[in-house]
Amino acid sequence: MSTVNSVEITCFIKTGECTESLAQLVTKDDDNVLGAPHLFTYLNSFKVKSFEKGILIATSGTRAFDLELRIDVESKSAERSGRETGERGATGVDATRLHRWALK
Repeated sequence: MSTVNSVEITCFIKTGECTESLAQLVTKDDDNVLGAPHLFTYLNSFKVKSFEKGILIATSGTRAFDLELRIDVESKSAERSGRETGERGATGVDATRLHRWALK
């Protein structure tokens, strides 16, 4: 994850859906393979899998990636993890790579 970023997660318990809006500014100080600053925006939809004892778990899957949000309502923190997958036909993925971000 780049040094400069912003994330907003909105969950609707009644519909069982969460939306993650993420903006990521990649600068020359980051691991920038593009060579110039870039602003990336992402909008991801998640399905709530469970909400027990103040912990909400929601998941999402794309063709090449499985994502999970784990939100601790009491501490107002979240963790986002993801793993590449070839299960839905994507090629060139590395299923051993696990991405994990702490959102505070």
